[in-house]
Amino acid sequence: MSLSATGEIARDLWQSLPERHEALSLDEFVVMPNHIHGIIELTEHCQKVPSVVGAYKSLSTKAINVANATPGGQFWQRSYHEHVIRDERARDRIREYIRNNPLKWHLDRENPVISAAVRRAGRAPPLQLDRLITPCSSANSPPPS
Repeated sequence: MSLSATGEIARDLWQSLPERHEALSLDEFVVMPNHIHGIIELTEHCQKVPSVVGAYKSLSTKAINVANATPGGQFWQRSYHEHVIRDERARDRIREYIRNNPLKWHLDRENPVISAAVRRAGRAPPLQLDRLITPCSSANSPPPS
């Protein structure tokens, strides 16, 4: 899967977070068609998670609205999911979830293709292997060409 211009903005601004927040480092990350998944690590001297996420959402919304000529448009949902990772086993499990999430997009109820098909048929359509997607970007690997 290749990123749209909006996805590239979301990815690039995510990857710039350590430049804006000295005591922050990035781990696994992926841009999905309608959301992102990422792991951020904060030291005790860094801003709190709500401040970092709020700044990211604000900056990316402004950049996306400029790129799309949609001034004042809303891009992100108001809330986000936060989970404290307490050990390496949990971190590995969450990394795997993030890496594999694109492979499950065909099952996501937020996928417009699935939503329309479910409304029409009352059930999810069969798996179509040619529609499976792979991760777009990872903090540990360069973006695809």
